[in-house]
Amino acid sequence: MKEGGFYDESAGYWRRWHAGPQVVKELADLGGPEVLTAGQMARTWLMLRGMHRRVLPLHVPGQVAQGFRRGYNTCSEQPVRGYIRWTEWVQRTYQGK
Repeated sequence: MKEGGFYDESAGYWRRWHAGPQVVKELADLGGPEVLTAGQMARTWLMLRGMHRRVLPLHVPGQVAQGFRRGYNTCSEQPVRGYIRWTEWVQRTYQGK
């Protein structure tokens, strides 16, 4: 995928996803080039925004939270892979803000 095409690709993917259940079954998983924990994402976001906050681990009970801890929210083994890493996205999105 060429530089700048990421947002067009993502927008097209989500338009198809919103088309309904039949179309969703036909879509491939869409994921980034890395898998991060919520804590890693929060620390990166804070650092790149120049904010100094403590990130504490929080155990959230329940089946949905358990699914996140087990990685069920991540992509399958052969997803459509994006090329923009979390760090790059935060930098682009919040640059100069």
